[in-house]
Amino acid sequence: MKADHPPAWTYAEIFVYDGDRTLRPTHVCHNELMFRDAPHLVSAEIRVCVNNGDRQTTRIARVLPHDPQATHIPIQLIQNERKSPAKLTA
Repeated sequence: MKADHPPAWTYAEIFVYDGDRTLRPTHVCHNELMFRDAPHLVSAEIRVCVNNGDRQTTRIARVLPHDPQATHIPIQLIQNERKSPAKLTA
């Protein structure tokens, strides 16, 4: 009898949006993107999207200085800005 539980592995899709281009890195972590070939990024900030089933996470990252031919690209995630409520005074 087969048990009803999710599979042991979960596969996610990763996309990097650099201006009008959509790129597919091989690996991603909080401070680096890895590509099979040099991506030749043109934007100072990129969007990193991770799709896992019906869930999606999108973060903006700053591209840090690197060699143009590099396949490992250093990034710095930009924190989501929280807007504080305005104080009203009478």
